[in-house]
Amino acid sequence: MLSRGGPLTVAAVYNHESRGEATDDAQLEIPRALIEHVGVADEALVVDNALADPELARSPYVQRRRPRALLCVPLRHRERSVGALYLENTLTAGVFTRARVELVELLATQAALALLVD
Repeated sequence: MLSRGGPLTVAAVYNHESRGEATDDAQLEIPRALIEHVGVADEALVVDNALADPELARSPYVQRRRPRALLCVPLRHRERSVGALYLENTLTAGVFTRARVELVELLATQAALALLVD
C-alpha cells in the first residue's frame, strides 16, 4: 500500500490462491487498525495468531479470510513513511520470526527505493 500524499491505498496485490491473476481491490478489507498503527508507530507489527486476538477475530476480514499470522511493515523513503507492506499466512500461526521480520524490513526498504525514485 502506498500513500501518494493521502491515505494508504492498495498499490499491488498478490494472492497465491489467485494464481497470479489480479485481485479485486474492492474486496480487500485488511483491518485498517493494523495499517494505521504501523503508520503512526513507524515500526513493524507482528500478530502471531489473528484468530486468537480478541479484537482482530471480530473483524469481518479475519472472519472471512481466517488469516493466522500477520505482518505489516512500513515503507520508508527519505526518513518518512510512504506506505506499508502487508503479509499474512492463512495456514500457520507464529511464522513471522524476528529473523523473517528483519528480512522483510530490508526488502521493504529496497521496495520503497525502487518504487519511489525521484
